[in-house]
Amino acid sequence: MNVGEKWAYRSSRQGRFHPVVVISIGTKARIEFEEDSYEGERRWVPRSRLEVPWDELAAHQELEDQWRSVAVDEVDDAEYLAAEVVFWKVITEQIAELRTDGFKGVADVADIQALATFLGFSPATLEVAPAFQDRDGWHIPWSTTLAIARVAAARFPEPIYAHLDALRNRYRSPLVLGEDAQNLITGDEYRRSPEQVRAMYEKHDAPVVSVLEAWIGVERIAERTDLEGLRRELTRVAGIADRAITTLQARSKREGQAYRNELEDQLRPFNFELRLNDRERQAALTEVRDYFWRQQQSAESPQDVHDRATTD
Repeated sequence: MNVGEKWAYRSSRQGRFHPVVVISIGTKARIEFEEDSYEGERRWVPRSRLEVPWDELAAHQELEDQWRSVAVDEVDDAEYLAAEVVFWKVITEQIAELRTDGFKGVADVADIQALATFLGFSPATLEVAPAFQDRDGWHIPWSTTLAIARVAAARFPEPIYAHLDALRNRYRSPLVLGEDAQNLITGDEYRRSPEQVRAMYEKHDAPVVSVLEAWIGVERIAERTDLEGLRRELTRVAGIADRAITTLQARSKREGQAYRNELEDQLRPFNFELRLNDRERQAALTEVRDYFWRQQQSAESPQDVHDRATTD
């Protein structure tokens, strides 16, 4: 900005533009109105109110219209917060970011080809109007942003699972015992009761959890819960087998080690990160449990080992 230049001035974000000439520049700018109705009025104004040189006004207004169009969707708070989790945990900021300013729900996409490839979309799907491109990249409306979040959560659920697990762990004890808290305004410490913690969870976090679980899929959530149960069950019966093999090793180290090696071979094929259907899950559990049972039956009890040792 220089003295003598013609700029577009407006007194508010929603006001109309006026052609003015800059006659002095300091902390503020002193301007002179060119319109006849202002009769050459001069005033000091914030420099931020001089938004663009007058000869660039048309392009500036076109861009403003695009921003208004891309931000017209109503945004559900719970879905927006769920989308924040997905963009935070799944989509790297080098590809796309969810805006947190006045354009709530709009996503800024730095690399639309990379985002399309990541999601399994065609770039044209993401470029549907009122999406638009400027020198900073593409800007996507909430309707498309929401679709991006849903697909990303369904395709890459593990980071979302981890976030939900962390949230459950954060509330596990406070929901029963309450928690210490601090007033953000006064700084005073106080005790938040379990009832208050539950009310806070139901108001702020439960709606977001429901949205994320819906995006991942109720069946997949249940399947993961079943898989965790399978892991716990296998851990339990593995403990039985380990104790049986330890008893065997007291009688014969070589025989016990052979059984331990066989046990490891039996367990090695099981990749517990894979999702099994009900038939496969039951077959795997039965196979491993039967193996453990055979080893337990073949093992001597600690008392048997003691009695034999004292007899010998």
